[in-house]
Order: sequence, then structure tokens, then C-alpha cells
Amino acid sequence: MIQVYIEQLDHEIRIAVSDNGVGIPENRLQYIFNRFTQVDNTLTRKCEGSGIGLSLVKSLVEMHGGHVWAQSQLNEGTTVTFSLPIRQVLEASDTLKSSKIITSNIERCVIEFSDIYHL
Repeated sequence: MIQVYIEQLDHEIRIAVSDNGVGIPENRLQYIFNRFTQVDNTLTRKCEGSGIGLSLVKSLVEMHGGHVWAQSQLNEGTTVTFSLPIRQVLEASDTLKSSKIITSNIERCVIEFSDIYHL
């Protein structure tokens, strides 16, 4: 089962996604946000994946000024939580000022997506 929790705090929105799966060993938890990293990298694993999902989540959250972290217990499940700052756009020109940053971030995402095709 997967559960999603959303909470509004003073200056941020916090979203937590929890499952009741097999969990992640404590010594592997620090690596789950690395690109192409999988906790179970055997050829006979139950679930497939490229190991890019949490890496993309981390990149997108950090591009918006947020943070992401995970907690897990073996045989009980894992919770991945991220927070995003609440920001108010005062003028349309504020969006235009940051367009250079947005463009560079989009280019960075395109590069990251293209990496998967060079395996």
C-alpha cells in the first residue's frame, strides 16, 4: 500500500510518500538519490526500474529550493519526504528575471534524460 501525506507549514509545503514494502537497509539509504542506483541490483529482483526516479525527484525539488530525504525500516517500508518553499510571485517580471535559470535547469534535465539512452 502507498500513502501520500501533504502538509502546509509556515513557509513550506511538505509531501511524504510512504509504502509498506520490504524497506531499504540502513547502509544503502544514503545512496538511493544517486542516479542509476538500485538497492537490489541482482538480475532476479522482483521489481524493474532504471534507478533514475529518486535522482530526478531530488533534482526537481532542489531546483525549486526544496529538500528531500528518506527514512526506512526493513520489512516495514520506506517514506520519502520532500519540502518545497511557498513563494508568491509579485509581478510577471519576476518570472522573466528567472527565465535564464529555468532555461539552464531545463537543459540540465534534458542532459540527465539523455544519459539513460547511452547505457
